[in-house]
Amino acid sequence: MTSFGNSRDNEARRSTTPEIHVKTVYLKPLTIIHPFYHPELRCCPRCGCVDKRATWNGWNCTGHREVHGICTEETALGFQLKCEACQEKSQKSKTKNKKSFKSPEDVDDEDSGYHYALTNPEFWAKWHHWEIPMGIPYFLKRCALTRELFDLIMEMRPAGTSAGIAEHIKQLHLLEYNQMRYTYLRQYQVRLGQAKGTLLNAPRLEQFSKPGDNDVGYNLTSITDDLITDVYLAFSEKTRKAESEDYLRTLTGQSSVRTTASSTQLTRKGTQ
Repeated sequence: MTSFGNSRDNEARRSTTPEIHVKTVYLKPLTIIHPFYHPELRCCPRCGCVDKRATWNGWNCTGHREVHGICTEETALGFQLKCEACQEKSQKSKTKNKKSFKSPEDVDDEDSGYHYALTNPEFWAKWHHWEIPMGIPYFLKRCALTRELFDLIMEMRPAGTSAGIAEHIKQLHLLEYNQMRYTYLRQYQVRLGQAKGTLLNAPRLEQFSKPGDNDVGYNLTSITDDLITDVYLAFSEKTRKAESEDYLRTLTGQSSVRTTASSTQLTRKGTQ
């Protein structure tokens, strides 16, 4: 019995394809938003301070942020910025409120904060989508999404519906899941064939969780239609509202000129 065990160990050591137990682990792509990669982000989003008073203050204390993607769900983790200029302003505002006997409910929240996480939509409130550095997701109040998904929504939403886009994204998530499972089964089949005719143990087949079974580990939850609508409305509010207002003013001006010209002609005819 001992010699049999030793022969198996020796064969395992000499084998060019050693015995490997492949296990399935569900991993999400992680985006790191760090000042080492994006030094241009050292700017206070509220007061615009870029001097030594704006400093990096470690990782975001609330942890990572979930990010919606086209084929898979992702996550992002970023640093946070501390602005001493906003801190001084906040302290002065609190002192002034104490002297004027104002209650904490009457204090404006916009003057009370001086820490800004790079995964918080407040940091990106004044940025246009084309100004955000490449590789950084778009962070909104209700959700965060990758640049690829954002561009896809902007291109498809005017000609389609939010529900239709959400269904397409869901199917792409399901396709990615099945491709990963197929890749694993092919590798398992190869390992199983290599173990035949040898003293090596056959590899164990790991069970994939079902796409909708979030408790086991795999989460197939994709972006919903109401979030797609919010994303498109936020895009329109930030980029198209000013253009539409300018265009309406132009139409109003043309109508005023035409009305003035028509009334002038009528006046001349009446005088004649």
